[in-house]
Amino acid sequence: MIDKGILCMAQNNQFVNYARLAYLQRLSLKLVYPDIPYAIVTDQASIDSLSNKQQAAFDHVIILDCDWADEQIWKQRNDWQLFHLSPFRETIKVEADLLFTRSFDHWWPALRHRDLVLATGCKNFKGELATSRAYRKIFDANFLPDTYSGLMYWRYSKLAADFFSYCQQIYSQWNEVKSSLLYCDDPGSNDLVFSLAARIIGEDLVTLPALDFRFVHMKSAINNTNKIWTEEFNIELNPPSLRLNTVEQYYPFHYHEKDWVTDSIIERYEKCLLN
Repeated sequence: MIDKGILCMAQNNQFVNYARLAYLQRLSLKLVYPDIPYAIVTDQASIDSLSNKQQAAFDHVIILDCDWADEQIWKQRNDWQLFHLSPFRETIKVEADLLFTRSFDHWWPALRHRDLVLATGCKNFKGELATSRAYRKIFDANFLPDTYSGLMYWRYSKLAADFFSYCQQIYSQWNEVKSSLLYCDDPGSNDLVFSLAARIIGEDLVTLPALDFRFVHMKSAINNTNKIWTEEFNIELNPPSLRLNTVEQYYPFHYHEKDWVTDSIIERYEKCLLN
């Protein structure tokens, strides 16, 4: 196994080419953290959607042997497999629609205080801890940890293995689990399933709120906007730098609006790497 690296699940669906988003993410990492190994977990059709040049940007391409989400639009029910598929002793797992604007090498020593760490809470575009609960009503009603699966860490350990085993069990029994929750119309999203697993393991064992291990989340309510952010903000992109309404983005940037990623934006990152 390799000492440490970044892992991303990147399976396409009929709406989004997640492998393409992972490619842009990889470009952003090459600009700010060029030595960190990067792996994607995907299926053959998704990786084949990329050009040979794009595929070559990844250090490791791991093809799923068993696709639990084969008939689902959203492929999240495969994420329990990531513990066993990661080629790294220490893994930071990220969602494909995150961009990186600076190195986060300083996170590793602090994360090693736990066998597994889920991001707790998120940031608005100003870098402030978000206070909106608009997207967390099920969590609040059921007293669940305010964790996010889009940014997490684990090292090869029994606790991490147990955590992902609980996730597998929750996914496989989702209808029964769902019926036990208040106000739950969720199809079994990673955030909810991972939060349930965190409650089983023990929230204190899988979070480090003081570390500020978080990302900027660009959903509207979190940023107190009425429109999607791409229509609301003045955007200054000079890779790897990104500014919104003159505010520099320092945390991993969860842009959420996948249509924001155009060929032109990808080309800007590619050109920066050539310079």
